Formats: sequence, structure tokens, C-alpha cells
Amino acid sequence: MSSPHIKVAIVGMGVAGSYLYRLLSLNRIEADCFDIKRNEACGCSSCAWGVEEKAFVKVCGYVGLNPNKYIYRSFNFIDIGVECKASLCTINKPKFLRDLRKGAFINFTPVDVEDYDIVIDATGVDRALLPPVKNDRIINTIQYKMKTNDNYNDNQFIIEPAPVGYWWHFPLSPGHIHVGCGNLITDPKKILTTKFNLHKHKIICSCDGKERLLSPLRCLPIAYENIYGIGESIGCTMAGCGAGIIPSIECAIIFTECLINNKLDQYEKRVLRHFRYLERDAKFLDRLMSGEGVRFRDAVMVYPNVRRAGIRPGIKQLLRLARIAQKR
Repeated sequence: MSSPHIKVAIVGMGVAGSYLYRLLSLNRIEADCFDIKRNEACGCSSCAWGVEEKAFVKVCGYVGLNPNKYIYRSFNFIDIGVECKASLCTINKPKFLRDLRKGAFINFTPVDVEDYDIVIDATGVDRALLPPVKNDRIINTIQYKMKTNDNYNDNQFIIEPAPVGYWWHFPLSPGHIHVGCGNLITDPKKILTTKFNLHKHKIICSCDGKERLLSPLRCLPIAYENIYGIGESIGCTMAGCGAGIIPSIECAIIFTECLINNKLDQYEKRVLRHFRYLERDAKFLDRLMSGEGVRFRDAVMVYPNVRRAGIRPGIKQLLRLARIAQKR
């Protein structure tokens, strides 16, 4: 087992960094935590607060947390342009992150990597410590948390495609929703305003964001000197739908297993093997961006990932939606 006396720094306290902190704490490995001060009202680098429910329940249990403490609502159906079956829930993401990093002292100063044996780059799309990604692919997002008016049906779970992007409508606690849009080629706010009337409800908070839509295979190196990337910094996001919470947590678990078993030399290999499924999403997005047209076999290729994200369309439904999402 890895020595508890090694000096570890976690840089970035989003989903990946916070989950890793709790995993290390449970294994009696101390880590210094670093982050930037955030201006968002929720206190976290936000994005949509939806996740595949069974996977979320599992990762909560893995670190001794009660998932019911964070789940706002569960959904067996989703609107993706047509209604289809689903296994999804919306979560109180800020509360989940606070509980993961309970007891942590977070430094808001730059980290000196030479002071540590191991430094974790969990800085997401910034990838602040690892070498830059070649041919990076970053999507811009806009999102709002809103209080709905009294007559509004706030029980609609929606993720709909738009040309090389998507918009979402997630119910949170009663009377509250989270809406947003991400797009690779167009201002996402322009698309969102054609789909949803922002002026009908009270805006509680809003923020712009970015998301990396690649795969770990395209985010090398994953490890560089004493720096190890986890989560979105190394492309652990489903490029087809932007889902990143569960892949980031899976990545943190892999790193912890390698660390406590003195097998950090195998970390990059394990990440690439485990996240081969994310390369299917990246190839699918390549096709959407090319403008060459989406084929039936493209839909078949990405179908297991869509189900993994908690959405259960038929193949023909998925193909039709993919054609809506392709570059015009």
C-alpha cells in the first residue's frame, strides 16, 4: 500500500478533485487542496445537474454518502425531441461537492509542484498543469438556475440536439429549474433563447462555461513528471451529450486504486483502457462536425454510450436526432 506520508496536492476542487479528496481521506492519505475563487452563486464550476441515477447511487455508496440527500427528482422518461425511456435524476451538485470535500482546507494560492511528490491536475477544461492538448475541442455553454412562475410545468426533463450542440431543461427542487445550452459553432445563448423564454421566470443565477469534448486518448499526456490528470482535464466527458460527472468520478477511483497499490506507472494505461468507450463519442462528434452526414452505423457505434448516460432511445430515433445535431 502507498505510504500515507507522501505529499499530495489536488489542484481543482470540482467533481473529480472533490471526489478524489474524499477517496484519499478514506484511505488515510492526506492531500493539500487548491482551487480558484469562484464568482458563481452556487460556488462551483457549474454545468447541467443531471446524471444517470443508478451510477450516481453507486458512486455515493462507494464513499459512504447517502444519494437521497442529493437527488432532487428521478425520471423514467426524457424529452429528446421525442419522448423516450430514461434512468436519470437531477442532483444538488453544490451540496454533493461540499460533502465530498468536508474537512478540506482549500488554498486559493498557486501550487508549487516541486513541493509535492504527486500533484493532481483536476482543473477541468483549463488543464492548468499538464501540457496543452493538441487539437483541443472546447464547447461554449450558457446556463441559468431559475425560479418558475406558479403556472409552469417544471417537471419536464429535456435534452434536445441543435446543430453541433444541445440545450437542456432540468427540473430541480419544486419550482426551480436549470436550463442551458452548449454549442461548438454558434453563440449558445442565441440558440437557448429560440428554445426557452428566459423572461418568463426569475433568474437566480447564471454563468458561462466551457467543456472539453474529446476523450483521454486525445488528451495525452495523462501523466507528466509528478503531475497526473483526472476528470475533464484528460477528456473524461461524453462528447456526444456532455455528461461528465460519472466519468470524472470513475477516473478518480482508478487513480486512487493505482496510488494505494503502488501502481501509478500503470495509471495512464488503465485510463486509456477503461475509457475506450469515450473515444466512440469523440469519433461520433467528428462525424457531426464534418458535415458529411451521419450514417446508420454511426448511430449504432454511439448507442451504448447514450444508454450509459441514462437515455434509452431506439436506434432509428437516435439516428434522426443525430442528423439534427450535425453541422449544417
